[in-house]
Amino acid sequence: MRKLLLALIVLGSLAGCRKETLEVNPAGGVLAGRYRVEADPIRCASPTSTWMEVVRGDGVYRFTYDRFRKGPYTLEGVEARKMDDQKYELWLNGARVGQYTYETMIWQAGKPKNWILSVRHDEGNPTGVEFMGVKE
Repeated sequence: MRKLLLALIVLGSLAGCRKETLEVNPAGGVLAGRYRVEADPIRCASPTSTWMEVVRGDGVYRFTYDRFRKGPYTLEGVEARKMDDQKYELWLNGARVGQYTYETMIWQAGKPKNWILSVRHDEGNPTGVEFMGVKE
């Protein structure tokens, strides 16, 4: 009986630890990292890449992406301007190119919130990008 109780306690604590590591902390939204596409048909009708990698350097960011195995292409010198604790706007050469926000994706009503990266730059051009995704 004691062994069974001990096994249940251990399993319960392991499940609790696992659950904690899967939760997203809104204060911990770090922009740098690798993202996978998570298309929201209302806000991102036709994504042009399945992934995006963001690297920070000297106060600005470099975004690297492909266009379905053509590339890689980069956006260098992207500035992240903090709007509030749950939203950053992304700017490149004086033009707004996207945002990084902590929210629920519209088509996933009732799902947990995530940090969502949205980038639109030079849509319609061979090197342009339209991307919406979450961190891998």
